[in-house]
Amino acid sequence: MCFEPSYGTGTLEAYTLRLIPIHIYGKVIHEFDPWFNFRASEYLDEHGWDAFFHWYDYMSWYPLGRPVGTTIFPGLQITSVLIRRALSMLGVSMTMNDVCCLIPAWFGSVATVLAALLAYETWGSFSGAAMTAGLFAILPAHLMRSMAGEYDNECIAMAAMLLTFYLWVRSLRNAGSWPIGVLTGLAYGYMVSTWGGFIFVLNMVALHAAVCVFADWLRGRYDASLLWAYSLFFVVGTAVATRVPPVGWTPFKSLEQLMALLVFIFMWALHFSEILRRRADVPICSTKALRIRARVFMITCGVLVLAAALLAPQGYFGPLSSRVRALFVQHTRTGNPLVDSVAEHMPTSADAFWSYFHICLPGSLLGFFVTLFLCSARYHHGKSFILLYYLVAYYFSTKMSRLMLLSGARCGCFDWQYAGWGHGPLRGLVVSSAVCV
Repeated sequence: MCFEPSYGTGTLEAYTLRLIPIHIYGKVIHEFDPWFNFRASEYLDEHGWDAFFHWYDYMSWYPLGRPVGTTIFPGLQITSVLIRRALSMLGVSMTMNDVCCLIPAWFGSVATVLAALLAYETWGSFSGAAMTAGLFAILPAHLMRSMAGEYDNECIAMAAMLLTFYLWVRSLRNAGSWPIGVLTGLAYGYMVSTWGGFIFVLNMVALHAAVCVFADWLRGRYDASLLWAYSLFFVVGTAVATRVPPVGWTPFKSLEQLMALLVFIFMWALHFSEILRRRADVPICSTKALRIRARVFMITCGVLVLAAALLAPQGYFGPLSSRVRALFVQHTRTGNPLVDSVAEHMPTSADAFWSYFHICLPGSLLGFFVTLFLCSARYHHGKSFILLYYLVAYYFSTKMSRLMLLSGARCGCFDWQYAGWGHGPLRGLVVSSAVCV
């Protein structure tokens, strides 16, 4: 408990660092995309919800113009307007420019707290959570998208992503935690409204749910609470996501998002097979139980193949986007000149990794293997999530330099293994040695 003040220290450190541009240049929004986001926020604040979603902006994508309502993730603008109006109701007068300048610093601090909560939920260690907050607050990989004035989607999307991950792991803490899946779905829905990177969050949670099911199968057990937590996340999150204009019904059509739907279907198929197994009163690891599951899965696969065969010729399923293809194919072959020409879409160099993570890079690798050892000795859904997050985020970070943003939290959550986790034992050893001398 003595490490609890460090949470506030890490948050204050994160906020202070992110205010440096304001101290030097004043409350100025910088770079191109943040200026459009600011102008869109002003339009929403002045003209209201309906006008915003029917706004055709002739100043963007010149000379064609841009239908803003169907091409923008509106979470950033809605959040900014709500904050400004809430502050106004409390008697705090701030211009939209000031709010937009400070939002990256505010949400960067929130993301720091959420990274610490994720670390605590995974390890149950106050020292680990405090160390995670301190490291995450100063990592350039996160600073580059959360400095004051950097009013872009990622500045609030990282907080939304970490909130979704924290609530997902929290919903798996014990058998009675699954109702938190509703909050996980709401957090994911907010994430969808803020940034196109929601596809990473969706597939990350879906992949972890599938890994948890497989791990339970290897251990000869079935955990129904995992099904309830994931079902609430998927149903609530998808319901919110379909209301975001650029997304619509793509969760049921886009190849990038169908894995989450397939995991949802197969988890319910597994649950149905579990009901049949219990009615047959056979052991969970028996051959008869395996046959029951195999029959249910074969029927499920048959129905899915039939549905795909009927829908695919009609053009129901959408193709992978250019940016997603760039993560899995040679970069210069994506076929989209816009994607291929942007520097931040290029693969990440080793020098860039060292610049953005520095000593946290080898430290997180050490923490990964320590966690892998602890998880193999005593399995826990939270530890398996953080391990999976480490591997997936690292892969995508190597493929596209802008995605180094995803690796900030994974480094912070693992680095404390050699710093925070070892602090207590090392301190005890030093004190004991001093007493002996």
